Amino acid sequence: MNKYSAQTDQSSHKNVLYKVIYTVICSVFALSVLVMFGTTTEQINNKLPTKGLKDQNFLNKVNYQVSINKPKKSPVVVLEETDFHGRPLTASCTTCHSTRQPNNTLNDSSKLDEFHPDLILNHGQLSCMSCHNAGDYDKLKLANGQTLDYTNVMQLCAQCHGPQHRDYQNGSHGGMQGYWDLSKGPRVRNNCTDCHNPHTPAFQKFRPVFPPDRDLTQEHSFLIDVKSKSIKGNIVEIQENE
Repeated sequence: MNKYSAQTDQSSHKNVLYKVIYTVICSVFALSVLVMFGTTTEQINNKLPTKGLKDQNFLNKVNYQVSINKPKKSPVVVLEETDFHGRPLTASCTTCHSTRQPNNTLNDSSKLDEFHPDLILNHGQLSCMSCHNAGDYDKLKLANGQTLDYTNVMQLCAQCHGPQHRDYQNGSHGGMQGYWDLSKGPRVRNNCTDCHNPHTPAFQKFRPVFPPDRDLTQEHSFLIDVKSKSIKGNIVEIQENE
């Protein structure tokens, strides 16, 4: 009887010990969670590594915006006549083009008999009406017939020039003005017509060569013996002797 009572007491002591250990473990876990999630943002920022950083306030830097240059309005033709103040008068596209029926098949600028006699059209097989809106000459139109403002001309170009538009979005096509480092100032990217003539968009092909003031080996001597060359930066237009 006494032996059984001793075993029972020993078992009770073990249960109490297990409960104490369990309580301690739970308390430590709860304290850890409280410390982890109860830390303020300021305390976390104070613990961020600052060694090697030029500006320890980099988290508070304000970056400027990147914008795309857009035409402000539809184009106009500057007339020879002037107003009362001596300023040149202008005419919208519709002013003249609405006086005659549109030619939906005209794609040869040499056949222009009245308007834009100096215009050169070399844009694939596109006709004037492929991009211009016969219903409103002060606007453009997409391939599906949707009217488009001149300010959104890039949308018109992108529907055919997909690879170039993709490269533009990724930053490998198109020029810019402003800052590479947006913490220093804003950046303004060019739109398509800032660089390309919409009627003759292709650039003249160039061959990249060494800067003209560098010594050239015999293998590259043909770069000097040319009929003509026009230098722009490090790009030289080459016409080899026949």
